[in-house]
Amino acid sequence: MTAMSKGYLLEALHVTKDYRVQEGFFDTKGHVVRALDRVDLSIGQGEVLGLVGESGCGKSTLARVLLGLERPSSGKVFYRGVDPAAMDRQALMAFRRDVQMVFQDPSSSLNPKKTVFQTLSEPLKIHRLCPGRRYRDEVARLLEEVGLDADAMDRYPHQFSGGQRQRIGLARALSTRPKMIVADEPTSALDVSIQAQIINLLLELKKRLGLAYLFISHDLPVVQYVSQRVAVMYRGQVMELLESTSLLEEDDVRHPYTEYLVSSVPVPDPARRSKKRERRKETGDPDGYIRGGCTFYHRCVKRDETCAHARPGPVKISDSHVIWCHKIAPAD
Repeated sequence: MTAMSKGYLLEALHVTKDYRVQEGFFDTKGHVVRALDRVDLSIGQGEVLGLVGESGCGKSTLARVLLGLERPSSGKVFYRGVDPAAMDRQALMAFRRDVQMVFQDPSSSLNPKKTVFQTLSEPLKIHRLCPGRRYRDEVARLLEEVGLDADAMDRYPHQFSGGQRQRIGLARALSTRPKMIVADEPTSALDVSIQAQIINLLLELKKRLGLAYLFISHDLPVVQYVSQRVAVMYRGQVMELLESTSLLEEDDVRHPYTEYLVSSVPVPDPARRSKKRERRKETGDPDGYIRGGCTFYHRCVKRDETCAHARPGPVKISDSHVIWCHKIAPAD
């Protein structure tokens, strides 16, 4: 199995991830839960790819697989056209430097027993990025990069606000001079005003350092603002891939599940909510599941017998818009 294209920075090709779950002490065999189901995804150099979907759809699992923190049950992940699982030690260390992560909760992702200096200097030591005598200068530079003063390095995480802790987490990710950052809901634990500051900081760093992001969030307007492209996931599968400018446009979004997500976005003036958008609120059985057919079958008002028995393949609407749905006709 080879990568789709060496022009991408990071790719997932037919990635599946299964977990064996036991129910109770006497359940020795358990059953398999499929968290990711043949996911195809690509992120270009300097691109921001948004990833949206309801809780439990597999977004964070996909992030861990892309980072190499977990191995896929089947399929491959490629970094610059090379599978990290096949890399030697030196190449794998370079991959670890190049692809970093910013976590959802800065309070739990920072060691409370370590000062900011200890936290930020650790990657410098592991990857031998600068001499020991320059650690404090480098940590001061990283703090300045994320909008914090150098004197913050001798303090502990509990002495900072949530927004400041997230800046420290971002500084830790930047310490290895990465090419890409996976941001797993980096603003969901923060106040709204602080969210805007962190998002603007992420965009500023992208422009200045040429970073690529996988930006995971539930907030569709934020994803549209941050991203160039958006992937919509449901039950471990990508249902739609489209340009971010089309995400909240009623006539551009085509997959029934994406329509449901868009209909959940609050409208400031309820009187302006269109009848078309109201209809998208209809739902079927959210717990229903059908093996072999479309995973969205039980909630889709457009379903038919084909949807029950055959998994939909990709339908190309345009060069930047792909939908996995039987009810969508390809572009001429």
